[in-house]
Amino acid sequence: MPTPKTMKQPPPLDAQQAFIQFSNTYLLQQSARRYTELCSNDKGRRKLLESLCHKYHSCVRPECIQQRNYEKIGNPPCYAFHSSIPFGTFYPTVHEAHDSLSIVDGWLIILRDASVGIHRPEGRWDDEFLIDGR
Repeated sequence: MPTPKTMKQPPPLDAQQAFIQFSNTYLLQQSARRYTELCSNDKGRRKLLESLCHKYHSCVRPECIQQRNYEKIGNPPCYAFHSSIPFGTFYPTVHEAHDSLSIVDGWLIILRDASVGIHRPEGRWDDEFLIDGR
């Protein structure tokens, strides 16, 4: 019988896999399907990043929108999505990603395991919210 030391952990998700898994878990079904399609090529990813400003907030399932309480997620590795950086830029910690994006809006941070996200819509610096349905 394998022991915890000998059991292999699944490899971490890459940015596209994390985005797709996150979308399928926390977005409305039709929106999840659309965002998954956009992930498939560079042009679609550019459109996706641009939509984080205006459209993304309305695509999140309402029951998954939580108040900002980042203590409950800790400080794990994550991917950041914003039009000014490459799609799914990796950050070793949520804190580093949040600091990097703090002066802009229209971004999304997803934990590397796709379990939780943080979104700041455009022009709503104080309305940043946690996306978590666990």
